[in-house]
Formats: sequence, structure tokens, C-alpha cells
Amino acid sequence: MNLEETIAFLQRFKNSHPTAMKAEIEEEFRKRCKAEKQRSVYVGDGFVLRFCEVNSPAFSGCVVSLAVVCKYPSLMMVICIVRRDRLDFRLANVTFLRRISQTSQNLRVGNIRGTFLGHDIMDEYKGVENRPEKFVELFEMHNETGFDENIAKIVEATNAIVGRPNRFEAT
Repeated sequence: MNLEETIAFLQRFKNSHPTAMKAEIEEEFRKRCKAEKQRSVYVGDGFVLRFCEVNSPAFSGCVVSLAVVCKYPSLMMVICIVRRDRLDFRLANVTFLRRISQTSQNLRVGNIRGTFLGHDIMDEYKGVENRPEKFVELFEMHNETGFDENIAKIVEATNAIVGRPNRFEAT
């Protein structure tokens, strides 16, 4: 299945099994789709898919490491966000990442490390919404931007993160 067929299949499955969450949806995907599992992602026909479960309105949990995204620069990196009532999808190639928020202290252009969180994925890029209907357009924009340029942008944004002081100080 290509990406469009895969998304349609997953949406149909969730609609017909409204209580299904990540484990059940991922299992059904694994049974029906010919995608190779490589650690935490599935590599399909022109795309890489990662399933994430969210139990609150915000998508702030860990998604996948930057190294995994960098391993597949020529494929669409799609995140399937499993919510109680629906599935959302986001394109998460390096072009669409704001920064790397988790375990990224030593992130440098020559030292790819760290994990991005859900809120690190842009909801839109250059005025184009990050949703399945726009994935082809967004991926074309991604391919126009150089990989090194995108990594440099992410490194700069990540290094600009400033920690907040602790709210509670024990005495």
C-alpha cells in the first residue's frame, strides 16, 4: 500500500473500531500492510510510519529520535497520532521540526542526537497545513531545502532552548 491507501485504511479501521488504541491499530496495520518494521518505525512504499498514542488534547510526548528521521531523508516521515476519538497524521521530516526538545544537550551538525516531542512538529510550514491532503506539497518543499540547512536550523533552535528555573526550592 502507498501512503494515501495506508492512511485511508487506518482511518477506516479506527472508524469501525472507535475504541481501538495504538496497540490494536498497529497490530492491524502490521497484519494488512506490507511494511518492514525497523525498530520503532515501519518502512512502507515511499514512507516511514511511527505510531504514537495521546491521551490528552496536547501532543507533547516523545515521538522518535532525530537519528531515525535522518536515516530516511528521501521518504515521507509520517506520525500517526492515535487519540481516543480519531487519528491525526503529521509529516515529521527535518524540514517540519522546530527543535529537538529531549536529550539533545550535545546536538550539533556533526553529532545527530536527541528525540523530538509532539509539539516540536510544525502544524504548518510556509502557510501550508501539515495534514495528509497536503503531504505531497509539503514533501516537495522539503526536497527543495537542503538536508544540511535543515539540520543547522534545528541545531540553532535547539541550542536556543533555555531551561526554566525550578518552581519549588527545598530549604
